[in-house]
Amino acid sequence: KMKLPLKIIIFLWMLWHDRVQTGEQLKIRKCKGSERCKYCGKLETRSHLFFNCNIAQIIWVWVRISLRWAERPTSLQHYEDMMGIGLGHIKDNTPLFILASVAWSLWKTRNNWVFNNALIKSPKVIAHMILGFFTQWKKLLKPVEMMKMEDNIKKLQEGLKVW
Repeated sequence: KMKLPLKIIIFLWMLWHDRVQTGEQLKIRKCKGSERCKYCGKLETRSHLFFNCNIAQIIWVWVRISLRWAERPTSLQHYEDMMGIGLGHIKDNTPLFILASVAWSLWKTRNNWVFNNALIKSPKVIAHMILGFFTQWKKLLKPVEMMKMEDNIKKLQEGLKVW
């Protein structure tokens, strides 16, 4: 019942089930290519790419400070625990929107570098992508949820100004 584009819902399912084609997953499937993170050279696992690579850490710290969280997530399980989500009924879509926009932006940026050799100049580029996805996807929400999402967008924009 999540109000996100279908490709993002599929991506989140793949992320949750560790099926995103990270370097580690490609190595398991005996595919060509490096299993190393193009940003830092460490093994590219789900947790590394989306939470622990230096560029992901910068993004999550910006989100943490902007949204006034006590800590930044270090894994998908940690994020679930922090947000009180996981298996079962989810009452508030906000944590899924945050995860979807951050993870999708990191994934798109990573793939653009891996496949097109297009390296971003600053992590702020990813932050602007995240805000763009929030703005685009909030239109799919009910009015009450949209107001909450607009509040999060405003906090993230303010956090970006002081970055």
